[in-house]
Amino acid sequence: MDGAIVNFRHIFRQRTGAGRAPGRLLTNSFFISLFAGLLAFANPATAQTPIGQAVSVDPAATALLGNAQTVILHGADLYLGQLISTGEGGQVQIVFSDETRMVVGPNSQLLLEDYLLRNDNTVASFTVDALSGTFRFITGDSDKDAYQINTPSGTIGVRGTTFDLFVDAIKELGLVWLLDGGLLLCDFEENCVELTEICDFGAIPVDVDPTVFDPEDGEFEFDPEDDFPYVISQLPLRQDFRIAVARYCARQHDFNQFPTIPSEAADYVNREPREDDYCEGEGGYYDEGEGG
Repeated sequence: MDGAIVNFRHIFRQRTGAGRAPGRLLTNSFFISLFAGLLAFANPATAQTPIGQAVSVDPAATALLGNAQTVILHGADLYLGQLISTGEGGQVQIVFSDETRMVVGPNSQLLLEDYLLRNDNTVASFTVDALSGTFRFITGDSDKDAYQINTPSGTIGVRGTTFDLFVDAIKELGLVWLLDGGLLLCDFEENCVELTEICDFGAIPVDVDPTVFDPEDGEFEFDPEDDFPYVISQLPLRQDFRIAVARYCARQHDFNQFPTIPSEAADYVNREPREDDYCEGEGGYYDEGEGG
């Protein structure tokens, strides 16, 4: 592509003088447009309207579109068709134009597959492919039927929802921790199961039907700290990506490290997160007033 740019530079050195045929004169605006088109060909994102923005980034994180790979920086626009990848310490917090929020955690890949925006800043279609890693998803202002999250083993339909997701690409296994709303988990043969209760776990395995499961049964092994890091600790997240009920769910499924929850889930649902929701110590989260 550099060669093409060099070749076009000399075209802008237009000479003046007698004998030039007017029919062969091309205006600067034509070449500027042509030059811009070549840049768009080299980086397809330049020809698109952004669908979201990376409002917080921890290196390393990249976006691949066509043959163009860019490093994602704080405030970077994101585009349809981009493959977002993070390294071991990477994380990207995204706000889409319909106010949907997503977190792409460490060692993760997310493909922005489909995004059809209406004039009222809601979406008619919102599809992402969670290929591997850890994610948080918080629906925005659009109809719940517009959203679909694809995994290697099936699909997730949302019902006005907040949830965390872990995708094991090797095992082709998707695990979901529901924090609010409801989910419909389906495999590719259209076998489905609904998650309706706060703190429910769901699985989309590759070899059996989707299911609701209890992590204490050991049916699906996972590491809470690595696979659901944002329920275990929300400190890496901006305030508007934190969910108050996550604290309740972390204690509800104690994994032998969290104290018993002192109150009902209703105390945490449908209220704004507070600073004391995120105080931590060696034993996990504190109760209000115990520290932080």
